[in-house]
Amino acid sequence: MKITILEALEAWEDLFVGLVRPQAPVWLGVEAIAFAVVTWLISARATWTKIASTREGKPGATQVACEFTPYQVSVLPFAAGGVILALDDPNGMYWVVFGMITAIVVSMLTTWVLLIEILR
Repeated sequence: MKITILEALEAWEDLFVGLVRPQAPVWLGVEAIAFAVVTWLISARATWTKIASTREGKPGATQVACEFTPYQVSVLPFAAGGVILALDDPNGMYWVVFGMITAIVVSMLTTWVLLIEILR
């Protein structure tokens, strides 16, 4: 659940940082890269913690890795867009927008699963 909130916050952060004040694409790219790295590290730590805490009768490491893979993969468009923007190419905004859409979709899917699991 924390990772779902983190993904949604990353999408909103990039949206607001890009819209609140005009800034050079290079700095927007640096900010996108920084937030992508922080988000990926938090997601990777959560995955590692969950894998390390698995015991018998609990999901295996492969299943846990499959559960967290969408979170880690959804950060890649932000990083790619950040690198392209940092190289002073405005086409990196397309990658950032794609990252926003991906983060929102992954967050919504996870929230839906959590809602169904809680209601059982």
